[in-house]
Amino acid sequence: MYLGLFSWLENVYPQPVLALVLHLWYTSFMSTIKPRINITADRDIELAITRAARRDRMPVAAKAVELLRLALELEEDLALATIVDDRLARPARFIAHDKAWL
Repeated sequence: MYLGLFSWLENVYPQPVLALVLHLWYTSFMSTIKPRINITADRDIELAITRAARRDRMPVAAKAVELLRLALELEEDLALATIVDDRLARPARFIAHDKAWL
């Protein structure tokens, strides 16, 4: 019944038993806190990031994160500049400090 590999089980479970086996690998315990992002880059972008990482003596992934963070800050600055331009285009109405906090 058990092909001789688990003959000792015949004493414990005389009938065939459906068993659920959970395989745990070492990677299930070593997951990272940081989310992963897969990016496909052109060869010239990959070379530029690799050279910049080598120049700054840091891992390529860390350099890519640094450059992405800088790019997001620039995007945020552009978005805020657009809001400021819209507000400056309209005539402003000023309120006294005392009245603003009532």
